[in-house]
Amino acid sequence: MRIVLVGFMACGKTTVGDLLAKKLNKLQIDLEQAIVEREKLTIPEIFAKFGEDHFRLCEHRALLANIGKDAVITTGGGTPDAGR
Repeated sequence: MRIVLVGFMACGKTTVGDLLAKKLNKLQIDLEQAIVEREKLTIPEIFAKFGEDHFRLCEHRALLANIGKDAVITTGGGTPDAGR
């Protein structure tokens, strides 16, 4: 089973995802954290250094890399638009 939480910025997706993953005994994957780990930069640093288009590409790639996993996945606020 996979659950993907999508919503506006700062609406609590990560908080709810953590609680839900614990309740269901599932892995919790935070896409923004995955991007930070992969890029070795904070999100503000990514935006400043490479711009929003690069960050959205990173978001899209992180989603594709994790969407098939048995997990609770929390997305960034812009993830639904990241692949267009």
